[in-house]
Parts: sequence; structure tokens; C-alpha cells
Amino acid sequence: MSRSITTVLSCLADALIDGRLDHITRYFAYPLPLYCNGELIVFGSPDTLKEALSMYRDAILAIGTVKMRPRLVAQGLPVRGYSSVWIEWDHLDAAGTCLRTNQVRYATYQGAMDLHPRIEIVDYTVTAFPELYESLPAVRTA
Repeated sequence: MSRSITTVLSCLADALIDGRLDHITRYFAYPLPLYCNGELIVFGSPDTLKEALSMYRDAILAIGTVKMRPRLVAQGLPVRGYSSVWIEWDHLDAAGTCLRTNQVRYATYQGAMDLHPRIEIVDYTVTAFPELYESLPAVRTA
């Protein structure tokens, strides 16, 4: 499963850079809890996640990010389709220089008939864009 989750995350990163936000939102379960800096944001629908993704995209493009690379740090053993994955996201410029790095834990679920894992929880253990997080409200449920 480690290859499939990093492949999925790489595709989602490319979609984010390209602005295909609707495509990205299909890979998440709702309501989607996102933890950052000890706070909780709950995205109740794909539209609320899409709004946050748009803000995130604007922030990463503003610093010169042209590619995002997920690096698998650790992964729990799947239990009945559920797993935890720890990823470091490098934000790279055109020269391949790492501009910033996020550390994120994802809780995922992949059923026996599913083509790809679904992300059910996002936990930023280190955020490279604290200014972005601070602009989001504490709870999003609409």
C-alpha cells in the first residue's frame, strides 16, 4: 500500500498545482477533520475543502512552488482497510530547490474493491504555512 498512497498523493499534488481542485476533493471522506497547531477544522463538504485548497494553492504558488513531492516517512500496517501514513511534503521551485516542508499524518481507508485509498483524517504535525492556517476559521462544517 505504501506505493499506492504515495502515487495517489503525487497525483493529487500535480492536480493542486494545475488547479484541478474538484478532482482532489474526491479522494477525501466527509466530514473531514483537519488538525493543525492543536486546533481542529472540519470540512463538511467538498466545497468547503475546495475553498481551503484554493487558498493553499495561492500560497504555494506565491512562494514559487512548481512541484510538490511527498516523501513517505512511516506507515502503519493496514487493519481492515484502515492505515496511518506519515508524509513530508517538499515544495520545490523550478530549480528543484526545497522551499518549505510540511509534515502530515493521514488516516486512510481502502476497501477491498477500492482502486485507491480515501483520506479520512489530516493531521499537520508541522505546517510550512502557518499564516494560511491562521486565516481559516476554527470550524468549517457547511
